[in-house]
Amino acid sequence: MRIAFLILAHHQPTMLRRLIERISSETSYIFIHLDLKARFSDFEISTRNLSRVTYLPDPLRVSVNWGGYSIISATLNLVNYAIKSDIEFSRFCLLSGNDYPLRTIEFIKKEFQSDAQFIQIQRRLDFDGDTSFDRRARRIFLGDTRLTNPRTCPPFLNRIMRKIESLVSRNFPADIELYYGSQWWSLTGDAIREILSVVSARPRIIGWFRWTVCPDELFFQTLLKLTKFSDNIAYDYHEAVTRPDTKFDSMHYIDWFAPNAATPKVLDLTDLGDLKESKALFARKFDELTSFSLIKALDNEVGL
Repeated sequence: MRIAFLILAHHQPTMLRRLIERISSETSYIFIHLDLKARFSDFEISTRNLSRVTYLPDPLRVSVNWGGYSIISATLNLVNYAIKSDIEFSRFCLLSGNDYPLRTIEFIKKEFQSDAQFIQIQRRLDFDGDTSFDRRARRIFLGDTRLTNPRTCPPFLNRIMRKIESLVSRNFPADIELYYGSQWWSLTGDAIREILSVVSARPRIIGWFRWTVCPDELFFQTLLKLTKFSDNIAYDYHEAVTRPDTKFDSMHYIDWFAPNAATPKVLDLTDLGDLKESKALFARKFDELTSFSLIKALDNEVGL
């Protein structure tokens, strides 16, 4: 069983090396998209001599902006590059450079031998709905450049851009339903190829996502639901009355409660007990310094 681990990285080369070392095996192939803003030499030095590790070449590297379609472009570049490697992959697993496994690679590979699509769908969006997810999907997003992004643009320009966005509403795509969920997933090779077929057959869908905020939380969820693999989604809660612990997002343990709900908590040694009890395969976010003691403790716990 060959697994293509697709990693989106933009900083922390030492953390990236630790992640790669923990998911490496004879049947693990690692493909890395390094943000175009990052310095490649730092990462190349850090990951030198690791087997079956491939960085996307510069023409396929994207400057990723928070909340923009650029992160979908980077992910699709990873997927397509792995497919063109002429290796038949049974699984494609999307991770970030801030992730770390909670289980051994042998345990993870055993979990991936099923036909389940490890992706979490939290809700179906409603054009007339009043949740924050419905509202932001109705608005255009103009922030997929460093100059106009909410996190990097000058304050005066940020006010102008966000005001323009608030005045421009749009319809949902006419022929599909939109689904929201966690960005991270592990999908079978057959499901990935089916999703790419949908992308090729419906280019207008891409146009809609291109002007959406945080499309990484909609794109693969929505397209997978259009395929025959929809019935095999492991964590589909869009019709559920109650949903699982918010700290469990598909394969990942993520704490959105502290320090605030806008960004996940950077995990440290105080989180070890919760991580040991979690059923997740991976967790995030980890920092090379803040999470150092936790990483060492996790290595000892799972026998890595």
